Amino acid sequence: ASAPLPDAAARQRAANAEQTVAIIGASGFLGKKLDRTFRDAGFHVIGTSFSKPGFERLDVTDEPTVQAFLERTKPNVVVYAAAEVYPANTPEGTARAQALNADAVATIAKHFKGHFVYVSTDAVFQRGQGPYGPDTPADATKTYGRTKRQGEELALHTPAFERATVLR
Repeated sequence: ASAPLPDAAARQRAANAEQTVAIIGASGFLGKKLDRTFRDAGFHVIGTSFSKPGFERLDVTDEPTVQAFLERTKPNVVVYAAAEVYPANTPEGTARAQALNADAVATIAKHFKGHFVYVSTDAVFQRGQGPYGPDTPADATKTYGRTKRQGEELALHTPAFERATVLR
């Protein structure tokens, strides 16, 4: 007697188990939910955080560290959920938002060629003018929205990524 064939869900979980997903910013509100969702679907997940325990430490503004992380973990998919959501209204705050929300995408692109998923925000639009479609022009005036829009553009137009997805 032969063993029963696994159902479609079991086959998908088995296929997922062969895929490594790195969630950069897994300690944040959305990052935690993404981490759990991918784990529940059977993926091998490596969650990172800048400073929170329980996650692999990763400073996305330090290129040698990013390179070493990507070379060591060899993810098939990188989900970028890290962000500077509340930048101080100072030159330093603007620089930090630029580094985390946009420049880190270019750094990752130098060392990763797979599927890149950039978690963005509706803050790329001025508030109160929704609903927004895929072709709605971004018109953010605040630092967070402007730098997240730059991150979207880098993700979508960086030829290094095999595939890029932006989630809002």
